[in-house]
This record gives sequence, C-alpha cells and structure tokens, in this order.
Amino acid sequence: EAGLGRNPANASLLLVGAELRLKAGDLAGARAILGRAGKGELTLPERQRAEELLADVAERSGDIEGAILARARSRLIAKQLHDMTLSGSSD
Repeated sequence: EAGLGRNPANASLLLVGAELRLKAGDLAGARAILGRAGKGELTLPERQRAEELLADVAERSGDIEGAILARARSRLIAKQLHDMTLSGSSD
C-alpha cells in the first residue's frame, strides 16, 4: 500500500497489489486497486493481466457475468498480442 501511495501510476505495483489482496481474500480491495489500474496507462500484457485478475475477483465474488466479460476481454487482448507478434509489431 505504501508503494502504491508513492507510485500510484506504477502498473506493476498495481497488479501485484491486486494479486496480494486477492490471495488474502480481500476482494473489495483487489477490485479497488484494479479500478485504479483501469485509469492509468498499461501495456497490453499488463492490461491482459489486469483483466485476468478482475475475472478472478468477479468469479470469487459470485459475479459470473463479470467474470465472463473480463475473461473475454483478456482473450481479445491475447489475440491482439498474438497478431502483433505475427506482424512484427510491438506495443
């Protein structure tokens, strides 16, 4: 939490913070951190990880529809990353 306070735009810290909250069972805290991540600039791999985490949070919260949507977004990002790799582009 202290690192996030000093570096609120650091995507790596946001994702690790959300993972730690999720592992501790703090679903509301993980969701709040992921909400902050959505307002920042994330790379496509970071965005994909955020969507995977959001899907896990939604699933554990009983929000099956939210989990399905987040997993679909994650798959779309994975496809985009794959297509970029094939074309030789980078994010």
